[in-house]
Amino acid sequence: MTPDGERFMDERDFHFKRTRILYDYGVDHFWYIIDAKSYDDGVAAAVQSGMAFEADSIDELATKIGIAPEVLISTVNRYNELCELGEDTDFNKPSEYMTPINEAKFYALTMSKSNSGTHGGLKINIDAQVIDTNGNVIPGLYAAGEVACGQILYREYPGSGTALISFLTFGRQAGAAAAKEN
Repeated sequence: MTPDGERFMDERDFHFKRTRILYDYGVDHFWYIIDAKSYDDGVAAAVQSGMAFEADSIDELATKIGIAPEVLISTVNRYNELCELGEDTDFNKPSEYMTPINEAKFYALTMSKSNSGTHGGLKINIDAQVIDTNGNVIPGLYAAGEVACGQILYREYPGSGTALISFLTFGRQAGAAAAKEN
């Protein structure tokens, strides 16, 4: 659920995709709402550390996490209806992953953005030369790796190895271009 209590995605989406969706919504965290059926030692530890909240009702849970109770109740009711229907017509979550949230106690776990690389950095050209804010090459300045991946990694990490191959490629490009410069 968004910080306002609205469902906004298929909850099982990979965390890199989830991060991009959070950027798109302009929020930095969301609530993962579960019930007693999903309770385990990890949830217990999250509650104890203050990263999750526990309540006897959805109404009480909403109050604890600062969401209007009527919004969270409506969102959970809608999700439960979709579970009963056996089809997520809102976000296409596969039915085998849909479990109703209907057994007290209820839990809200705070979840935040995550990624596996830097999103931002210096702008470079194909030779890994750094480009200034006016679009001009800065002579003798090259960049590769984490400091220059803003053009490659944007809001969503595309997959394992993407960062490594771009860092290796632009490192090699930088070396070749610098060798020609001397």
